[in-house]
Amino acid sequence: MNNITRVISNLEFVKEVDAVEAIKTNYRRAIQERLHDLTALKLSCGGKSKTATNSYPKSKVSHGIPENIIVFDTATLMSKLDIDNEFDFWNALLRGISNPIMDRLNIDRICDENDIPVLSEKILSKIRSAYNESKERDDDLSVFLEKILREKWFGESNKTVEDLLGAFYHCDNIRIELYAQVIAYYSYVLGVSSGCLAFVVLTHELAHAYTMAGYDINSCRGELLCSYYDKYIIEGLAQYYTEAVCKQLEISLPGVSDTFLKLRDGQRAPYKDYQNWLGSGSFDHERFRKDLMVFRGSVKSFDPALW
Repeated sequence: MNNITRVISNLEFVKEVDAVEAIKTNYRRAIQERLHDLTALKLSCGGKSKTATNSYPKSKVSHGIPENIIVFDTATLMSKLDIDNEFDFWNALLRGISNPIMDRLNIDRICDENDIPVLSEKILSKIRSAYNESKERDDDLSVFLEKILREKWFGESNKTVEDLLGAFYHCDNIRIELYAQVIAYYSYVLGVSSGCLAFVVLTHELAHAYTMAGYDINSCRGELLCSYYDKYIIEGLAQYYTEAVCKQLEISLPGVSDTFLKLRDGQRAPYKDYQNWLGSGSFDHERFRKDLMVFRGSVKSFDPALW
């Protein structure tokens, strides 16, 4: 169908949004089990409270890391702006901004090959005007709009590992967030199911959680929490484990490996560089686990205590 005439109905779009929550419900445990097996780390730790350090922010013992599916309240804003179609709203917002944001997920070049409606400058102009006039900017949607419209681009800091599709907050209030409508939108762009894309994003964010905040057998979380780090390494580790889990669970959810590859094809160098670590191209999970433990600061390269 011609991309000018294709219309994504609100009902169809909502189904794709709902699929994100369904993936979390149905596959979170399987993903966590695979990541635990691959890293020998876990997300919860019982016992007595620890002294406050980078490894134990706010002296709290972890009982797991919540994964929050964020569904933005677009209905109120769309009604105010007289915008009827939610896909058009996201299409205008996510494809209508300048190049820096697309550097975060540089797949705009393949949009023309998919059934994506033509960008409406009028819709984007309405969104910009409404945001500029707004005085209340504490809700989830306003915070998200600020990152795009105010050019406060998604990135990494000493508190978050963040992108358009999801985020891992690794300092205060440690948590994962997945942006359901953004995932649904990009599933059309990539030509994949939103369920498969949600699986990939959830696995990626959980991989950040395990590698940066997971407890080892000594109940240590390493030194990556609330810290600055090498983007190529931190994203490379998450990508390595995401690809591994997708391969392992492909039989349970066909299409996830292909979705991972399609997404990676449009991402920037930090998300691809880990492929150079593979050498012959085969996965060596034990070697990666040892390197991970050293990078986390859990052990010295010459200390076999946790091998």
